[in-house]
Amino acid sequence: MTDTTDFTKIKEDISNLKNDLSGLIKLLEKEGLENLKSAINDVKNKCDLDKVDQAVKKNPKESVAIAFAVGAFLALLLGRK
Repeated sequence: MTDTTDFTKIKEDISNLKNDLSGLIKLLEKEGLENLKSAINDVKNKCDLDKVDQAVKKNPKESVAIAFAVGAFLALLLGRK
């Protein structure tokens, strides 16, 4: 009888842990996304768009490669669950 009771208690504990971890992951994702948006806005505010435009026109292949790498990194980072 105690084995069944212990097993039931363990199942409840695991279920509670799963719910707690799920909530924590959602909170971390939200905080991370907000921090990323803030960082992007900071970069936009500090960045001279004319210089960026000139650099892209001067080095289009490198610009595409950098954009692809950044996009792939963000996809990997934000795609994990």
